[in-house]
Amino acid sequence: MKSNPARKELQASGEPSSTLTRLTAILLLIGTIAVPTLLILHDMLGIDEDSGALAFPAYQRHPISVFLTYYALMATGVLFVLLGPLVYRMYTHLQTPLRLLVLICIVVAGSTQMIAASRWLIVLPYFSHIYTNPQTDAATHAALDVAYQGTSYFLGLTIGEFFYNIFSGLWSVFLAVMLLRSSHRNVWFHWIGIIGGVGIMLGSFEQIFVNTAPGSIFLSLLTVGHVAWVIWLVGIAIALLVNKPSVLQREPQSMVQEPVDLSTERQ
Repeated sequence: MKSNPARKELQASGEPSSTLTRLTAILLLIGTIAVPTLLILHDMLGIDEDSGALAFPAYQRHPISVFLTYYALMATGVLFVLLGPLVYRMYTHLQTPLRLLVLICIVVAGSTQMIAASRWLIVLPYFSHIYTNPQTDAATHAALDVAYQGTSYFLGLTIGEFFYNIFSGLWSVFLAVMLLRSSHRNVWFHWIGIIGGVGIMLGSFEQIFVNTAPGSIFLSLLTVGHVAWVIWLVGIAIALLVNKPSVLQREPQSMVQEPVDLSTERQ
């Protein structure tokens, strides 16, 4: 069975295969568009994260919509966990530790999103069923409200928003810097990723300064960061699908570790 010389050359060079490139681009495009879309749907459902008395009746009005929205959010977290190794493998020709940092931060960000979304699929239906039961007394209502607020604060605001935004911003900055250093064309485009990542990281502190003057500033930074983040990642995904853009170019010659021919040194 004869091997394909072109394929051997491709594997030796470390360049990603077309299948890997397309798969990474498709998953990246789906995840990037899904996250803001699902968050907008979450706000439209009116699920209050600060009050169980408001959240439980809202869930009873739209149980299927809530379930599908948060199941999709959890699935998006799984998608990003799977996307981490794909990105790591696709840029294997870039000899830089930033590639490993991108992998770690993507997996952590996806995991936090999975955990945060799962609370709505487990806690909210169970608490809502008990809370809206006519036989439930006032003391149980109060206890459920406190339990809901605690769960929402820990799994939602802390893990689902603060840590998710921190690690999402980190992997975006690491990836943008890695591509910025390895590309000679459209360098300005990767600065959008850096701006988006930094904006998301700074915007994560909005939860700490909520209902204060600095809180509105951090919220604006978060919004700008997410917009830049979406534009940048969608642009990368489309470029990967259309052709092999500058983001897939090899590293500059100064960054590539070339093997030393020892045979010439012995002569």
